[in-house]
Amino acid sequence: MALSLVPGIGQLSQLQELESFSAGKKNGFLINELKNMQELSGKICISNIHVIKNKHEAENANMILKKHLEVVVLKGRNVSKEVLEGLQPHSNLQELVIEGYGDTTLPTWMLHAHIFTKLHSLHVVNCGLLSVLPPFGKFPSLRQLTLDSLPSVKHADGTSFGFLGSLENFRVSSMTSWIDWSHAEDDHGLLLPQVTRFELHNCPSLKEVPYLPFMSSLSELDISVCGDFVKALPQYGQLLERLKKLSMSYCDHPVLLSEHQLKSLESLYLRNCGGLRLIDGLLSFPNLREVDVLGCPDILNEFLDRSSEQDDQGVPHLTSLRTDVSLLHGHCFLPSVRALRISFLVALQFTTEQEGWFEQLVSIEKLEFDFCSSLQRLPSTLSRLTSLKVLQT
Repeated sequence: MALSLVPGIGQLSQLQELESFSAGKKNGFLINELKNMQELSGKICISNIHVIKNKHEAENANMILKKHLEVVVLKGRNVSKEVLEGLQPHSNLQELVIEGYGDTTLPTWMLHAHIFTKLHSLHVVNCGLLSVLPPFGKFPSLRQLTLDSLPSVKHADGTSFGFLGSLENFRVSSMTSWIDWSHAEDDHGLLLPQVTRFELHNCPSLKEVPYLPFMSSLSELDISVCGDFVKALPQYGQLLERLKKLSMSYCDHPVLLSEHQLKSLESLYLRNCGGLRLIDGLLSFPNLREVDVLGCPDILNEFLDRSSEQDDQGVPHLTSLRTDVSLLHGHCFLPSVRALRISFLVALQFTTEQEGWFEQLVSIEKLEFDFCSSLQRLPSTLSRLTSLKVLQT
């Protein structure tokens, strides 16, 4: 039984750990049960906060006095602004999650970001009416920012995404009405200088994007259904040169990228990117170690055709490959591949010659066949792969 379901739990005033509390409407389960628990530490998730009547009732929880709490999660459905105003946490807070908020602007204590000197992670999730974002750049220690399912946000500018000097991980998802991302540069033209990972998903309306070299430390980029953002990628020269991992899904805009732009790339993940073209193909990327590509037959066919021309050299740097294009035609040589995953080949069968193809996988440790519905037997030559440790179908 969850402790929050125990009536009158507020009598345990010396309680130090309470990971979850579900606010109720009856005596013994009201939010004021938390009032005297000043020793709570670690993490607490307070759910069902939409049942709290007003700011005064919310203030009875005395969240602002709980200086030992490091992580606070505030969850509900269409939570009113006055209720969230009354749940202001202590300034010692390190991580905050707001989920299910129901107003156009966040509470005023979010505008006083400078008092939260220790806050390093902030997640604003599933707030359907929220249209104005707070000045995230005023949180001095913020390292992780997640904005997810905010369908009413249309504009984000330098006020919201101003200089975020400490931010390392930035995720934006399902801001479906987001149109423009404008910015005002600081003296050095760097707004997010420490961001190493940026994710942008399901933002189909995005038309205006900033010049992204302001993410001067970016090493991982993960994008899908991102409006015109993908069209701007070729312009981001210095940013792309530092990328080590690129993930793209459902990006149909015509985009042409080259080895020169992605010279540090080590990992490539693609899903249904029909408009993407790689100048000189995958073989031209000198540091590429992992390739996971589905729904992009042109890119993979070119890769396989060119790799078969490498004779005994093959693709010496590649260690992991997933594909939905048959590898068994031609003489594709993959001597360094340690993990191979063959997916979605409905008509996959093996001739004697094709069974022999597997013998050249001299480094293979993991081999998978998934969603290959016609596969009735595995190649007999697999028994000769002495390095193989994992075989899955």
